[in-house]
Amino acid sequence: MLHTHLVFITNDNSRFIDVPSKITHSLSLVPNLNIKYRPKFDNSLNAGLFQVDLQVGNVIGNSVDVTFVEDAAILNKLDVLKDLKPSGSVLVLGAVDEKFDEEKLVIKILSTKTKQLLAGKRFNLTFLDLNAIGEEEGTKGRTSSIAIQVAFWKLAYPELDVGAIVTKILQAFGSEAELLAAVIAEEVEKIQEIGLKEIKYSEDWLKLELAEEEDVPFVEFMETSFKPNPREAFIDETVVKVENSNQVTKKLIFKEAYGVDTALRPDLPVENFVVKVKENKRLTPAEYSRNIFHIEFDITGTGLKYNIGEALGVHGRNNPELVDQFIELYGLDPNDLVEVVSKENEEIFEIRTLRQALIENIDLLGKPPKRFYESLAEFTKDEKEKAKLVELVSPAGAELLKTFQEEKFYNYIDIFEIFKSARPSPQDLFIC
Repeated sequence: MLHTHLVFITNDNSRFIDVPSKITHSLSLVPNLNIKYRPKFDNSLNAGLFQVDLQVGNVIGNSVDVTFVEDAAILNKLDVLKDLKPSGSVLVLGAVDEKFDEEKLVIKILSTKTKQLLAGKRFNLTFLDLNAIGEEEGTKGRTSSIAIQVAFWKLAYPELDVGAIVTKILQAFGSEAELLAAVIAEEVEKIQEIGLKEIKYSEDWLKLELAEEEDVPFVEFMETSFKPNPREAFIDETVVKVENSNQVTKKLIFKEAYGVDTALRPDLPVENFVVKVKENKRLTPAEYSRNIFHIEFDITGTGLKYNIGEALGVHGRNNPELVDQFIELYGLDPNDLVEVVSKENEEIFEIRTLRQALIENIDLLGKPPKRFYESLAEFTKDEKEKAKLVELVSPAGAELLKTFQEEKFYNYIDIFEIFKSARPSPQDLFIC
């Protein structure tokens, strides 16, 4: 175990962020072995990345033996091959709830530039298929962590046999868990047999045409912080109050008595303008995984003044035609008046028609979160549909939910078309 240089790159909120320290602990038990462990945080990349530079023995220079990357998309941003030895390895992690699909990885995830780089340097990728490995009850929820460690030991020290790797893993977990050596040994063999897959580069990748938006330099990992990027879960707190139409009409007629004001986007503290989209052109090919557009706005006669370098906020609106289709599908009255609670001040209500609220306030064409399916099951009359919704939010339905959210990209309208017996009342609809 001499002169080995390892690099781990994960998202800074990854559940595998402790794997490098576990491997380091195991290595530290080898007598007279020099080890350098250097953790870094870059809050500017991928909403926050964590990198560990681990040098074992007397490493000279920056040449790397093994680079572990949790997310394959990171390969499109960081040039992880720059310091990799010709005999080195790049290990890419697959998601537990997603089946290995080499075609999808190569075509939709890896950029043309990344593929050209791999082919130019004649590097294959090693893929760790956590989905194929599954979860072994005897590991007490640690199967994925064990799998990453096994992959590391096999790539960094291929001379180690199963027994030696089992010992290293037991050392890594220490007193954290009472793991059986026999269980780990079975997992080590299983991981080596079905978990590690090789993605071979193709000479044809060198012939691919590089799109204009891809012809940009890779970024450098910069140590910008001593801790992970702080995150807050997004919660849509838009509240719609469906009131008696007579009560709302009174507020519109007797504005002074009820303190009613008329304004464009009264929920926002800055002045807003209505402008026209002059040009909307897609720059990336239709089959490309990222959607990049060139958009021009015409501000003539609007009163909006914009200087180069200033930020321009755009308020998204749902497609009115699709909203009308949903209103008809759901059997709603588009002219019903509703009150929408202002996001800036909970004491202020905006009076809108139901159609306006669906177009401008409710993320009707967005991706429903898991909690939406949970709440929708309560309003589903058909037992088969209810059973499917219950399955979607259960561990057994994780793969189906992922298909709904990340492959089919179903929005709220799509879900109501699929589950036709799920019809919450207008009040409950906006709460879901």
